[in-house]
This record gives sequence, structure tokens and C-alpha cells, in this order.
Amino acid sequence: EVGGGQTVDGVVYDDTVYRVRIDVTDDLRGQLHAETFFFNEDGIAQEQLLFRNRYIITGEGAVTLTGTKKLLNKELTDGTFIFELYETDGSFAVSGDPVLTAANKDGAFEMTLSYQAEDAGSTRYYVVMERNGGQIIDSVIYDDTVCHVAVEVADDGAGALVCRLDITTGQGDPVEEMAFENTFVEPPPKTGDTGISLWVALMAISCGAIVTMTVFSKKKSEEE
Repeated sequence: EVGGGQTVDGVVYDDTVYRVRIDVTDDLRGQLHAETFFFNEDGIAQEQLLFRNRYIITGEGAVTLTGTKKLLNKELTDGTFIFELYETDGSFAVSGDPVLTAANKDGAFEMTLSYQAEDAGSTRYYVVMERNGGQIIDSVIYDDTVCHVAVEVADDGAGALVCRLDITTGQGDPVEEMAFENTFVEPPPKTGDTGISLWVALMAISCGAIVTMTVFSKKKSEEE
């Protein structure tokens, strides 16, 4: 077969080779007769020429999830915040440990999901959230955003997988880009520091009052 042994657009071409023998005889009455015989490469007789091609998916499918990260009121440092991806069912109920994690870098993060031939025709569901979402840790209020991710994996009919990505909020609204924003809140001064500051202020006022009274008394004495 032309292309035997090759794979083109997912079709693996049969590389079988046959040997053909044609015996021609004269019937001595003015007619020639031909008889055809087929053999495989090992010389074993075959009833017919048979070529079997097969279809396979030759590569992986992949989709990359990306999102942005902001920290208000403070400079954002790479690797400070962690994002988690959980595999779920269509209910998007989270349980167990995350299957992927990623840290922020240059104000963003990304996660890559890979799929094999056996995933063709399926839809996979995930939840993406920030670790510690909704909590306040070290004066940082963590974003409690939850994103629902659905990935449809399909065979394109030419030996490859195609993935269609759909991201929504927990309320089902479409999401163009996952975005997480934390807020740094300046902590109030410590109690001890407040007492010291107040003491210093009171001392300054007291010293000012003493100086004023001294000057006033001196001036009054001079007038008398």
C-alpha cells in the first residue's frame, strides 16, 4: 500500500507486502488461461490481498489556565501566594487535595492540564481558588474568589485532541480571565508604642507650658 508503515492524520497505513504469481497456460485450442496465486513475505499462500489500516490519536491534548494576581497597598513579591486546582465532577464540589498548584510570578500564575487519547469524548471539571481564600493572615486579606473550569476533550478526526475551555464564577457567570486581588491592611500601632508616643506628646506639651510660664513670669517681673 502507498504510504505503508506511515501514520498520516491519525491513520496508520498497513505495511503488509504480498508476492503474486500468475501461471499462464495454453489450452492448445487457441486460448490462454491465467491463474493467480498470492503469498505473504514468508511464502505462505493467501486467499486474497488484504490491507488493514487503523486510526489512532497520536498526540496529547493540553490546555493552559492563566490568571492574574494583585496585592493592594503593598509590593507584590513572586511566590508569595499559592493557587490550587481541584478535580471535581459536574457539581464542582471540592474534596481531597489539589491536583495542581501554582505560585504567583510577575503578577500572574498558570497551570497546564494534559489529556491522553482515552480522554477523548469526555468533559473534565475543576475548581481553582487561592489558598487561604477569605482569611486574614499577616495583615493580608485573601481573595475568596472561586472559579469553575470545564474542559471538553474531543478527537478532531485527524489524529489529534482538541480542548475547549469554559470558565465561570461560582454563580455561573462567564469569566474571561481569572483574577485574584488581595489587600494589605496596615496594622494598628502596638499598645506599648501608643503609650510611649502619648507620653512623649504630653512631655512636649508640659515642657512648652513650663517655658511659657517662665517667660511670662520674667516679663511680668520686669514690668513691675
